Amino acid sequence: MKFNKILHPELVLGLRGDPKLIKIYKKMVHDIQFIENSNDCLMNDFVNKFSIDEKRALSLMQKFRVEQGKVFHVNKDFLEALSNVERGISIKFLPEKFLGYISFPEKTVYDESDEIQGVYVHIKKNFESNNLLFWAAYIGHDVNIVGSVSIFVKENSSLADLMIELENKESWFKDSEKILKLRSKVFNTALNAVMYYNSFEPDVKRVISNSKLSNKQVIKLKHKTGVENQCLVDVTFLNWNYAKQRNYSKDSTWINSFPRWQPCGPKLSQVKLIWVKEHERTFKIDVQNAKV
Repeated sequence: MKFNKILHPELVLGLRGDPKLIKIYKKMVHDIQFIENSNDCLMNDFVNKFSIDEKRALSLMQKFRVEQGKVFHVNKDFLEALSNVERGISIKFLPEKFLGYISFPEKTVYDESDEIQGVYVHIKKNFESNNLLFWAAYIGHDVNIVGSVSIFVKENSSLADLMIELENKESWFKDSEKILKLRSKVFNTALNAVMYYNSFEPDVKRVISNSKLSNKQVIKLKHKTGVENQCLVDVTFLNWNYAKQRNYSKDSTWINSFPRWQPCGPKLSQVKLIWVKEHERTFKIDVQNAKV
């Protein structure tokens, strides 16, 4: 398959997309300067007019640009599964450092406004306090910034605790129960994608941009991964083959159950995603009443 979706980081990096949008993002993002040994940053007068929520998101895009964050894409079936994974898993299974953009497929995850095209995520551990910084911003279908968060989560807490922290801190969570439910699901889905990428034996395919390869290398990589990456950034695909259609006889069907995080490894120090009680169901045939 050819993957040629214009990804939001391509706009932020000024590589591909609407020239007007690229110019706007360059004006908003590229001049942001981070202050050393501080969580603060310097912004120009244009950006300073924005809301705190928008400035936080634009700062994250600049961090992604400067520190060369990675780009990921999750296919539709797998993302739908990740969006429903329970949140009661400990945050100790999240990476101590992560900076990336999680691309969502079309018509999969929504908030109260529209579908979501992707989420920027930055995770960093504060080694002095052992708290984990969760900084994220998600982008709507029309590339408007929709929601952003930045909080520290205490050691030994769970993803469910993280969501409670968000609900208590972020003003937009208090607007309505509908907004709370939808936006929590957006962030929870992105966190599950990050956790899956860093889990035990994830199914991932890193596909280098065609622009960096010769024609022969493009053909070889496509044969290996099944994907031809026509973006101008490298993309890591998460579990691209998940939920591939299974073919069974007319006498059986495949029953899918729910996905769940399962601690594993030495002293349960790792985690893997499992699908509980997935099985084939076989139907009994009444031979006497069967039509000939």
